[in-house]
Amino acid sequence: MEHVRSNSDNIYTLNLIIYLVVKIMAGYSGFNVGRFLLFPGKRLCGLIFKLESRRGIFEELSDISSNAGAVELYVNFSMPFTGENVMSGVVFLDLTNVNLPVEELVERMRSVNGVKSIEILKPTVEGLIADYINHRLMLAEERAIIIRRSIYGGVSKRMREQFGTAGEAFLFHLGHSGGMEYGKSHLEMAKKLGISDPVEIIKCLTLPLFSAVGFGRSEIIEIITYPSFRAIIRVHDCFECEIGIGSEKPYSQLIRGMLAGYLSSLFNRRVIVEETKCIAKGDPYCELIATQV
Repeated sequence: MEHVRSNSDNIYTLNLIIYLVVKIMAGYSGFNVGRFLLFPGKRLCGLIFKLESRRGIFEELSDISSNAGAVELYVNFSMPFTGENVMSGVVFLDLTNVNLPVEELVERMRSVNGVKSIEILKPTVEGLIADYINHRLMLAEERAIIIRRSIYGGVSKRMREQFGTAGEAFLFHLGHSGGMEYGKSHLEMAKKLGISDPVEIIKCLTLPLFSAVGFGRSEIIEIITYPSFRAIIRVHDCFECEIGIGSEKPYSQLIRGMLAGYLSSLFNRRVIVEETKCIAKGDPYCELIATQV
């Protein structure tokens, strides 16, 4: 039997093509947070280090590594705690052209003034190196985890398929609860920075942090706080709606709920959020309208 494509199939394909073309034309790429490196055929090694925060120390270590024939493939520093004078992090090295044992290379590095410790991170299989030592990831002094698109996308889609509108409602309320907590957290951060105006908190904290954690790039198109609250928020590359390409309606539930909870907490008013434009249904960006009720 010949397969007949439905309208929804055609809409999905068209929207997907448009979305990919826009990304390619924009030179789309993401910031790879690392944590592991797959490089078949290479002799890989990782180093977990703690160093004094002094000028030139990392250059000295890099010179030792380079002179031995090692190639630095990835370097990631841990954010220091306030007042801490120590740099810590991980580096992945390609030792394919290094003739000396890695232990000897590390001993040379340990002799550098200011090196507190260097721990060798050995691969579990040739061609793959992962930081399995620093398993407690932190963000703003709270534990955090990294969830890849294949996982969060599968969970979101399955929840919608299995439970329908109930699944969408669950995602919304999950986001709303998280947004309320974000609001409290940002108020505390703003207090430390001497910022009290909620609008300034959004501009100085919320927008950059929204992007920094990977939700997407957001901007405020309009915001009115008196006599009644109203805001238009535009989100580019929304991580949630990106997985819903081909939808015939706005897709956001988690982010929509998060914004509703966040704005309600920040302005101490009940705020609802409606998504009017969405990349999932072919729009160039997601646009959400927040209003006070």
